[in-house]
Amino acid sequence: TRGGRWHAMLCDVARRVAALVAAWMATGFVHGVMNTDNISLHGETIDVGPAAFTEFWDAQFTLNPDDVHGIYAFGAQRDAGRRCVERLALALSPLFEPAESAALEESKAALSDAPATYETAFVRALRDAVKARLGIEASNSASPSADDALADAAVAALEQVGAAVRAAPHRSAECAG
Repeated sequence: TRGGRWHAMLCDVARRVAALVAAWMATGFVHGVMNTDNISLHGETIDVGPAAFTEFWDAQFTLNPDDVHGIYAFGAQRDAGRRCVERLALALSPLFEPAESAALEESKAALSDAPATYETAFVRALRDAVKARLGIEASNSASPSADDALADAAVAALEQVGAAVRAAPHRSAECAG
């Protein structure tokens, strides 16, 4: 079996954090100071500090006056979540017994699988959140669907034109006639 209990826990945390960050982005929420001490293993928002909702899908939007490099910007939240997962994997790596080759392999797998699990889960969670905002039911299918393509196109359009995040579902209803 690939991994063990620590590996499974890391991948579960990665999925939870990815779902949280995707939900933030789908609603235009900007955390403001997303560091490892501001992320819960349960995938819940904690210590929001300087947080707000951005009116427009603006990857560069930051409300933290100290964030001159944009590391806490709206568009940087996906990467920040992945970094938090990577740091957790690194912090837990001493729990794997390096003297045992199987444990060493488990540790290496966890260090690479947790961020990859995060990325896959983030894409799925953002698609599902955008589909929900557009009134499309989430699919349980593992393979991409036409609805997934529509959600991806909606996100690309939001990014390209800097559309109003919170108004997007309402405006799409008007377009549908």
